[in-house]
Amino acid sequence: METIFLKILNMSLTATYVIAAVLLIRLLLKRAPKKYSYLLWAIVLFRLVCPVSISSELSIFNAPPFDMTAAQKNSPSALSYVPADIGYMEKPGMTVGIPTMNAMISESLPPAAPAASVNPLQLWIKIGTIVWGSGVAALLLYALVSYFNLKRRMVTAVRLNNQIYESDSIRSPFILGFIQPRIYIPFGLREQERIYILKHEAYHLRRKDHLIKPLAFAVLAIHWFNPFAWLAFALMAKDMEMSCDERVLTETGSGIAKDYCSSLLAFATNQRFPSASPLAFGETGIRERVKNILRFRAPKKRMIAFSAAACILAVAVCATNPIVNGAIDEDIELYGSYRFEEQVYMNLFSSFMAFEGFKEYYTLPKTRLSSLMKPAINRK
Repeated sequence: METIFLKILNMSLTATYVIAAVLLIRLLLKRAPKKYSYLLWAIVLFRLVCPVSISSELSIFNAPPFDMTAAQKNSPSALSYVPADIGYMEKPGMTVGIPTMNAMISESLPPAAPAASVNPLQLWIKIGTIVWGSGVAALLLYALVSYFNLKRRMVTAVRLNNQIYESDSIRSPFILGFIQPRIYIPFGLREQERIYILKHEAYHLRRKDHLIKPLAFAVLAIHWFNPFAWLAFALMAKDMEMSCDERVLTETGSGIAKDYCSSLLAFATNQRFPSASPLAFGETGIRERVKNILRFRAPKKRMIAFSAAACILAVAVCATNPIVNGAIDEDIELYGSYRFEEQVYMNLFSSFMAFEGFKEYYTLPKTRLSSLMKPAINRK
């Protein structure tokens, strides 16, 4: 369990850097369609769940001030800031990928205590694992309890059409369910208002958002100790909703913007909103959504091309690990035999003197460096 906790810690630290990068890229795409901002969060999700990745020269971790040499000491495909055996080290040390901070963090770690039954850091890791596991269990339990409570409240809902249900217990639409998701809307919606809302929710279903958001919350529950993970989840939910709003406007026309905003504001001001549940989502982030709807314009081809290119570049930059100074390839190339035009080594007890035209060979095997001091001399 402690090993899993340390792996989660390592993935969370990598994801923190990636979240910061995605926030910057998201600012560049502020005027672009929100579906591109929504796509960027897939990179964060990948970093939060996958401990390994391919290496690339384009990786963000190749840029200053990063130095991932220590983090990639065991494997170039995984970034390991906290060693798995850190609790057993005589002098514990870790890296955060930034040299100026590494020394300060390592110096603050408690040294091993040979006289004690366990090292202080072992105890810290054990306590941290218990706290982390308790937090994960609490969040998942909260999600399940709130989901079933909300489902119980919808028992009296009336089926309107296919997977669409009306209920007098709610005043805002939302989607509930995984295998057979249902759209719940309140009674009394105007016909035009209902069309807008159903288009919005139908696009959620088409894009499988009813599965993506619970998955994102489950990952958040695992990384609950990371405040950047909470920020990423909140912004992802906003981008998800705004991209659906833009889809409705694209299909229906921007002329409905004012009426659409009025519907959203009516939902926001109503106090009879269903119990919150991370596994069922409805009209959230109303303020940002209204602003985005009012300034929405059909994107030009140039903006679409720029946004798509930015997303592709973001994947190459944020989803890959660095190549640490090409150290792996260079080490392999060093092994072998070398010929020198002049004598570069001679045994202290030898009386041999190199003659004109003498060529000396040195062999560097993988097994031992000591052979450097035992050259193989070839005289011709």
